[in-house]
Amino acid sequence: MSWRAGTVIVLALAGWMTPGFADARVFADASGDVTSTGPLSPDAYPDSEYVKGTGAFNQSQGVTADQALSAARDAARGEVARFFSVTVDSSFSSLVNHVCMKSDSGPACSEKASVQDLTRTRTSVVLEGVEIVATWREGSTWYATAVLNRKKAGQAFVAEIDALDSQIRSLIEPGGDVPPIVSVRNVRRAMTLQVSRQIQAGKAALVGAVPPASTVSDSRLLGLYRDALAAMPVEIRVSGEGCDDIARAVKSGLAEKGLVTVDTVGSGAVVLELRWTLTPIPGTSQGFVFATWNLDVALFDAARDAMADSIGRNSMYFDSLSGREGHSQMAGANRRCVVAAVSACGPGSRLIDGVVAAILVDPGVEP
Repeated sequence: MSWRAGTVIVLALAGWMTPGFADARVFADASGDVTSTGPLSPDAYPDSEYVKGTGAFNQSQGVTADQALSAARDAARGEVARFFSVTVDSSFSSLVNHVCMKSDSGPACSEKASVQDLTRTRTSVVLEGVEIVATWREGSTWYATAVLNRKKAGQAFVAEIDALDSQIRSLIEPGGDVPPIVSVRNVRRAMTLQVSRQIQAGKAALVGAVPPASTVSDSRLLGLYRDALAAMPVEIRVSGEGCDDIARAVKSGLAEKGLVTVDTVGSGAVVLELRWTLTPIPGTSQGFVFATWNLDVALFDAARDAMADSIGRNSMYFDSLSGREGHSQMAGANRRCVVAAVSACGPGSRLIDGVVAAILVDPGVEP
């Protein structure tokens, strides 16, 4: 993997800081007021051995010295954190597209999600080594300097990478047979960890550490993912008059996400049940007739009975869509209902996002 500017993903760590960092002693005078330790000498903490950052905070009216000093310290830690902004080579962007499963609408799947969540916890562990080594005041402004030992940080990043490699191998080589949906989730999780590994390797390089070579390539993971998806067909079951267009839209949306669909009963690893109802509304209004439509959608493990009395009971995912359409003729109103339903459940829809996320994301592992 190469690291260079002008590529796709930028990971900023400012704002990831948590309390608990080691602080140098800050002295107080006889009245208890906070005083400073003074700025660093030019020779202290050489750049070849430490990452340094200085923060400042102006003590305005109503702000105590303790509060101003605390804010200056946080700003200094943030400056150290910003050193670890990493630009990641775009050669693995296809992995990112498969592992980012959040959207603004909730637990749905989207390639727009940031990869920051993949490494936040692991990076914060390394940054716990940040120390406040100097504080001082000039007029009403408080200053603080934070440092991070490069060698220790590099060792911590390498340890994190080794742990990630071990987890990746355990996910793609679980030993013994696993259900198809578990296999898909395991490989997708391994790709998530691979992205995190690549980012951590970039940070290790920033402090002069040599990250270990990856034992699993991106191409191998993508190949395993395609194979796992092919071995986990989604069986589509439909009911309701005139739902062929809706079934085609759902199949197209799932295919766009890389999922394989089948129609034969009993041939799927998971079952997607679609129940379509179209109801004419009696009477007219200003020369128009109306109809309502409803589409209940439930996703089940194939080992369960998808045709349960309550379609939402024990399902992996459930949604109910509905609408009302009008036209001068009832046939036209019915057709508009179908068009509206197709738009609501086809490629790029919230429904498809939700179904895909329910299949690919293990709720016991990922948020």
